Amino acid sequence: CTVRCLAHNSFVVLVNGVERYRSRATNSPISGVLFGAGFGTNAATVSVRDMVATKHKQTAGQKPIRIMAVGDSITDAAIHGNWANYMSTALEGTMGIRMREMRNIAVSGAKASDQYASLVSASISDIDVAVILIGVNDIQAQTNPDTDFAYNVGRILDRFNAAGIPCVVGVPTQFFSRALAAASTSVSIQGVDSSNYEKGAGYRGRLIYEVATRNTQLNRICFGTLEELGPVLSDFLVDSQGVDSIVYDNIHPTSHARQLMGYSMARSVAGLLAPRINREYPATRHQASTIKNSWTDATAPAGFEIDESGWLKHYGLLDKNGGSLADGTQVMLLPPFLRPSSSCRIVVAACAAGGGFAGSLMLLVDSATGSVTIFGAPAGAAGIYLDNLQYKLNW
Repeated sequence: CTVRCLAHNSFVVLVNGVERYRSRATNSPISGVLFGAGFGTNAATVSVRDMVATKHKQTAGQKPIRIMAVGDSITDAAIHGNWANYMSTALEGTMGIRMREMRNIAVSGAKASDQYASLVSASISDIDVAVILIGVNDIQAQTNPDTDFAYNVGRILDRFNAAGIPCVVGVPTQFFSRALAAASTSVSIQGVDSSNYEKGAGYRGRLIYEVATRNTQLNRICFGTLEELGPVLSDFLVDSQGVDSIVYDNIHPTSHARQLMGYSMARSVAGLLAPRINREYPATRHQASTIKNSWTDATAPAGFEIDESGWLKHYGLLDKNGGSLADGTQVMLLPPFLRPSSSCRIVVAACAAGGGFAGSLMLLVDSATGSVTIFGAPAGAAGIYLDNLQYKLNW
């Protein structure tokens, strides 16, 4: 059995190297991991042995997953070589992921409202991840981006999220008009009779906003469905240098473009299921029990924060109060998860009575015990500024 801490409030439990449970948001920050067992009688016992800690390991086995694809003709399973199939192939075996099913409910010509209606009647109880690419038909129809389009995008996300299903949402692709296609190819009926391609920015921006303002643990934007295709120009329809046109008419992606989209979505899904270990920890006040020997933090609360690389920074002010300035006085006792990778001596500023600078002193931080002791404190110092107390953590 293995426990992987993904962030300060997120962990997964693996059995024989395969994920069986994931907590996306614990009620309080994780400070450590312990194993235990429950029994019906106090007479029973359990032993835990051969425990090992591994640092900074990102990959882990995933249970075989089912993915549901939501979209329009760009995603429709009836289109040979659709991007969802390329995504499924790319995911198989990546970062420990195994594919069980690629379920595609995309419908050609569908707007966001149509796809929500289809989703309401679809069973999602066994779905592990949703991939969504909608918006091109809303751009053409000019549905209101700030009401109708945003409302239905939100309803799609909420339907999945309410069931605990994470979503990867692609940014709608670029296209151009039949008139532009005809001007390049000299074929009057080249492509689809599309319109309003120049008005797509507002829809793409609104879709990104809808995703960004919802649960960031469950939802992720895939910019690659737009950005990794590069410029989509009618000139490429007749390019003589072998450059892929990206669209084979004026709106639908070529096989090459669908591969690029599928691989981009695959990376986003893999990043969602096997995220980079993030040690970032929000600014948090130290518990009162951390501050020792009559020192306090009544004037400016003492606390800490950790960046994603595991670098810890203390902040605030320790008040001498009734404590001592003698060398070797313990002023703090840090819990294990706030201790440095190796013992360190750090020079910090002393606070004068009434505020201001009273000189410098040294703090010794013991990596084994978590004890923080003072040395060389100037006489008359009223406190210690913690802002310069920074170091690399031991996890």
